[in-house]
Amino acid sequence: MNENRFVNQNEFHGKVFLIRDELEKPEWTLINETKSIGEYVCFKATYDRTVKKTVINLNEGDEQAETVEDAQTVTAWYTPQIPLGHGPENYWGLPGMILEINDGNYSLLCTKIVLNNKDAIEISEPKKGTKITKEKYDKVVQEKNEELRERFQQNRQGDGNTIEFRIGG
Repeated sequence: MNENRFVNQNEFHGKVFLIRDELEKPEWTLINETKSIGEYVCFKATYDRTVKKTVINLNEGDEQAETVEDAQTVTAWYTPQIPLGHGPENYWGLPGMILEINDGNYSLLCTKIVLNNKDAIEISEPKKGTKITKEKYDKVVQEKNEELRERFQQNRQGDGNTIEFRIGG
């Protein structure tokens, strides 16, 4: 079954979520540049995207948060020698397996490939958790983080509540 979707099971603040959503195909630009990764000849592809970031400014005890948009270029190296349009995370849609990806925040590099493994590995789709889309899950996380930030800010202002941090045993 070939479907352009993903399923991910995450636990967040003691609650299990089953995140199910459609995969959006990136609009890759194929670039005539090659390099070797292991025994594979890889080709370069890029696409530009906009990401939202929360920036917190601390000015003399006054905390201000703002959301800003930032342009990012994602760079992938894929090999047509493995004719599967897959890759790590939500990166896919190229005419070969993605063996390296850099999205501006992190890089992933494939270090080992086993084809036609004699020991079949079964990957089963997670089934448990509250069903939710990626957009709704991100909103839940954002709202909870804002709530925690507000609590922390109130505690810094001395409302009588305390947060205890323990390091070590």
